[in-house]
Amino acid sequence: QCAGATPAAAEPFERATAGYSAADEYESAARAVITLARVHFEMREWAVAKGCLQRGETMLEGLPQCAQHGHLAWIRAWLASYQNDIQATLEYGQQTVNIGRQLGNIDLEAMGLLFWGLALQASGDTKRGLELQDEAGAAVLTGRVTPLLGGLVYCGLLSGCCNTGDWPRAGQWSESFTRWC
Repeated sequence: QCAGATPAAAEPFERATAGYSAADEYESAARAVITLARVHFEMREWAVAKGCLQRGETMLEGLPQCAQHGHLAWIRAWLASYQNDIQATLEYGQQTVNIGRQLGNIDLEAMGLLFWGLALQASGDTKRGLELQDEAGAAVLTGRVTPLLGGLVYCGLLSGCCNTGDWPRAGQWSESFTRWC
């Protein structure tokens, strides 16, 4: 996937989901199918991505809250943002932040802050939305956010900058993320 062969990434996640499901390891199966949803989302295969997210939600039913609940929420926020559903983006972003903070998971917290901020910005609360986006960026620069999710935060930050024509802010974040890389 990171090498640009996104379609080839689907099959290993499909096999992993099937294998973990067969072994009744539902949290691991959910992790694989939620990642599969992200792969399909990146290929713009919305129906398949939604189906994978629903399957992940079903697998997580009855399990104690875990990181997979947060991953499900942030990918739902991402999908809602692409569908211009600001309210759902806002709700899923907040949910992701809450789960991330409860679990001490900086990846989830950063992704939630990003989407919560983008939703607030889109709804007209630009000041607070930019604050949350900037906090997401700072979480990446000062935390242990994984490279893939850190890159997604960077892309989201630039999107927020483009939405307001804030080129100096985009330049500052680009310079900081260049050092981070």
